[in-house]
Amino acid sequence: MNIKTFINLISPQPEVAGLEISDAYIRFIFIKGKKAEFFSSKLPPGIVEDGRVKDKEGLISILSNFHKKISSNGGKFYVVLSISDSNIYTEIFTLPISALSNLNEAAQLNLQMISPIDFISAYSDWQVLREDKEEGTNQFGVLGAFSSKQVIDDFEEVLSKSGFEPVATEFPMFALSRALVELGDGISNEKNYLLLRVGSDGLSFGLIKNGDMFFLHFISWSAIYGGERTVSINSLRKVIVEETQKVLSFHETHTKGDISDFILVSPSLVDEISKVVSENFPKLSLKIPTLNQFTNLTPAWFSALGSALRGTISRSKDNIISLSKIGTENKFMRYQVDTFIKIWRSIIFSVFGGVFLLYLIMDGIFANNLSGLNNQSSNVLSDIESAKLTELVEASDDFNQKANMLYYASSEKIKWSVFLNDINNKTGGDIIINKLLIQSLASPVLIIGQAPSQEAIVNFKNALSLQPQISDINFQPSSVTQSGNKLNFSISFNIRDISGF
Repeated sequence: MNIKTFINLISPQPEVAGLEISDAYIRFIFIKGKKAEFFSSKLPPGIVEDGRVKDKEGLISILSNFHKKISSNGGKFYVVLSISDSNIYTEIFTLPISALSNLNEAAQLNLQMISPIDFISAYSDWQVLREDKEEGTNQFGVLGAFSSKQVIDDFEEVLSKSGFEPVATEFPMFALSRALVELGDGISNEKNYLLLRVGSDGLSFGLIKNGDMFFLHFISWSAIYGGERTVSINSLRKVIVEETQKVLSFHETHTKGDISDFILVSPSLVDEISKVVSENFPKLSLKIPTLNQFTNLTPAWFSALGSALRGTISRSKDNIISLSKIGTENKFMRYQVDTFIKIWRSIIFSVFGGVFLLYLIMDGIFANNLSGLNNQSSNVLSDIESAKLTELVEASDDFNQKANMLYYASSEKIKWSVFLNDINNKTGGDIIINKLLIQSLASPVLIIGQAPSQEAIVNFKNALSLQPQISDINFQPSSVTQSGNKLNFSISFNIRDISGF
């Protein structure tokens, strides 16, 4: 049993809710079994605009009060955070089957090449799309997503100061697709869908294939109404027709299969939009989705529901796209390590407290026995009393041995922390470690990072080689790629013995 398996066994799974923050609303859903709790709060103008935090202190105050309303004990809430589609960019790319042997590096390299925004100032993530069973090609599709670091960091800072901890960060169209695929009446994984979501921030168009959302196209309300103070039906009609045609054209050129269904998710203007779609796209069957569970929810809640559904997934199995500084797998591991340390710290304090109390009791017993023995003549000490004394001494020795074993076991928990600190110290301040992957002690450790120069990478490699517990260091200079004024690189190595750190 490796350390990761051991931690999984003793660390409880966190309960995770879905939290959507738009320009106008906060929506919170916590699913427990077949029941769910729903909370919402309006946001005044100027707090969040165009999906960006404009007033941090104001949002912290609102979220803190919101936290008090939904929390009975004031503890931290773990959430899947969903922010506006307006700051999200998606791209799809294909990889050969042979890339599966080194999938993460291949995906990361492609993300750097296709990023629609500056890759250095963006958070990005990817996931493999479900394949077309009928195609049978030697390639598979991958969905990449990107967002500004500043946008994400602002939200995560506000949440951490308000009693919330995001375990993953996603976007409404992504979450909405999940809710419809899992709970939508008549939604099939075998069909392709065009999805229109009308939100407080604008219009989001999406494409769903094989149960996966693989395309996002967003238009803000300000882009729709231009100089007008309010959105007119004519302006809305024109935009829906033009953008729907663009999305259909994208589908025709990037994937196989026809789209026959247009799914509309809107809290208002349903009749007007339905008429526009029916008149201009008669080949598309318009669907107003309903759910087979949580049937009391209105369409405005469907996106938050999708994030809440993700929260029910075991954290160790959540490999879905998350746009944050730390990926979902690493966040889960960090949560488990923190929980592991807290549990064992409590156990150790309790055990040593018990040991100390037992010591006082035993000391009193020994003192009383010694006093009694001193009052008796040694020549009248019976064989039975001698045997009892010998048994008591043996029990004391056995207890001391077990206490020493417990102390040794408690010291093992910090060795991984020492290893991580050792690696960080070897960066010398020049190396930025973007990802450190440890699958098991039997597998190589993979480090993906950035450096200002080739010399810095070599110095880092040489520093690693000086650690006697590190072996089989593998660094290929040909794998180094340029990204702005930084060099991207990867190094792998084996750990001889973690206890040596």
